[in-house]
Amino acid sequence: MVCVGSGIAPFRAFVQERACRALQGQNLAPALLFFGCKSPTDDRIYGSELDQWEEAGVITVRYAYSGLPGSEHVQDKLWDERETLVGMYRNQARFYLCGPVALRSSVLAVARRIYMATAEAKGEDKGDDEYQNWLAKMNRARFAVDTFA
Repeated sequence: MVCVGSGIAPFRAFVQERACRALQGQNLAPALLFFGCKSPTDDRIYGSELDQWEEAGVITVRYAYSGLPGSEHVQDKLWDERETLVGMYRNQARFYLCGPVALRSSVLAVARRIYMATAEAKGEDKGDDEYQNWLAKMNRARFAVDTFA
């Protein structure tokens, strides 16, 4: 899950359901939330809830604080976690994004970088056509986007 600011809203509901399932004893697949905020003190919406759920093993949260010196954005965190994301993808993970339209473009740019770097690491020469075909398949089955202005 990738979001910034108020884009956390639908993911809060996802994580609440995961927490309920965990309390019922269900084994949960790994869940990773990339959450972009300006700072850890000003706009870390639902931060205490997310901390509790992370401590309970319901989710792993990666914050990106764009308003701090040496700031990072969620797309930077995605790149940093690319090996984990590739592993999750290979295990049939679904990917969700909620936030402003610009976030979708930024996330897709880093997805392309990850796709190309993964191919290169395997000695494959992939071009933009292969990436676009892969993305089209993802959009049909495993990548849901909700964007707003």
